[in-house]
Amino acid sequence: MTQVTRPLVYATLGAAVLAHILLFFTGLPLPLQGLAVFVLTVVVPGALVVEALVGRSEAPPTPWEQALYSLGAGYGVAVVLTVLLSYLPGPLTRLQTFIAFDVVIAFAAVWLLVAARRGPRLRADAAVFADADWSTLDRRWLWAGLLTLLLVGG
Repeated sequence: MTQVTRPLVYATLGAAVLAHILLFFTGLPLPLQGLAVFVLTVVVPGALVVEALVGRSEAPPTPWEQALYSLGAGYGVAVVLTVLLSYLPGPLTRLQTFIAFDVVIAFAAVWLLVAARRGPRLRADAAVFADADWSTLDRRWLWAGLLTLLLVGG
């Protein structure tokens, strides 16, 4: 885990709480409410997912790459979660949407904090994958790319 994991988790949780506070005040202008929804549904889940997938790599992404991956992953999470919520019987309520995104955010935050507490991951022995050219690369990049492709392409 990089040294930035815990502050990132706490900052994203703080941003989510601030977005909830802004959304509960219905008298706010619509652009401000839209920004709060964007932070709650795209920015926060995306940042946590990207940190969980590639934050522990030997060559973590640059801040610009991290931001781009976070927006892409967050958009994918928002689309997939909203589609899954649409299958619930009855109309989709504001509370259901809040709870669903809060569960995703809480799960990702707990996952990151537990992983940070455990320490560095053990790597597979390179001799096992000696015949593959990409064995020296961190496979989390592959999983991050596949997850992004699945979420955004779906």
